[in-house]
Amino acid sequence: MLDRSDLTAADRADAKPDDDEFEDEWADYVPDPIVISEARRKELREEHEKYIRELFEEVGEPTAEEMARAEAWWRPIEEHLNKNRR
Repeated sequence: MLDRSDLTAADRADAKPDDDEFEDEWADYVPDPIVISEARRKELREEHEKYIRELFEEVGEPTAEEMARAEAWWRPIEEHLNKNRR
């Protein structure tokens, strides 16, 4: 652990990173978009469907109550995603 007991208040302030400087450095940063080919998208979709089939075989189909609970959980997320697409 670093002993800072002998530093003055001004020295401690100087030792801290400047938040404004950090924010300025990243202010115009725009990440590169993630690009997935249609072939990869199809492969991922097939893997997802395979996983769901295997899951249903293992634990069975969800009950109506489970489906209603899952839809209630998912609905606000879907609305948020759709709102941002408009």
